Amino acid sequence: MLGEIVLRISALNTPLQASTHVQSSLINCRLICAMVSNRESQSSSASSVGIVPYVGDSFFIKKAPTVTDDIQCFVSIYGARGTDRWSTITTRFVDGQWGRGRSWELVAFKDANDSQRVGFYLSTKGKTTYITFHSFDRVEIVTSS
Repeated sequence: MLGEIVLRISALNTPLQASTHVQSSLINCRLICAMVSNRESQSSSASSVGIVPYVGDSFFIKKAPTVTDDIQCFVSIYGARGTDRWSTITTRFVDGQWGRGRSWELVAFKDANDSQRVGFYLSTKGKTTYITFHSFDRVEIVTSS
């Protein structure tokens, strides 16, 4: 059992129930949360990432090894320089780094046919965020402290 499913707004640390559906006007994608409780978050982050180091205000994004489909990722450039083009992600964090400075950014995923999308509005302020795409219903988000 996954326990309570929550989405935490980093700046406020406010839980929202998973039944809350929010449509993003930017790319019309449905916001979902990583389905982990606090205890499961710690164990899954240890298995996926190991020690969660801070290596700058940035995102490291990969797909799980079990994902065989081509998945593309987009990271906005609201508060930082960089590219906001869709990029195909691999199974390695080293291939998917987006440095964004101290800002709030939209991180979104889509399939090759552009028939499914999911996204998250996340802060990079003072932390490194590691994101593993498992499916459009399960995205693991782990941050450094």
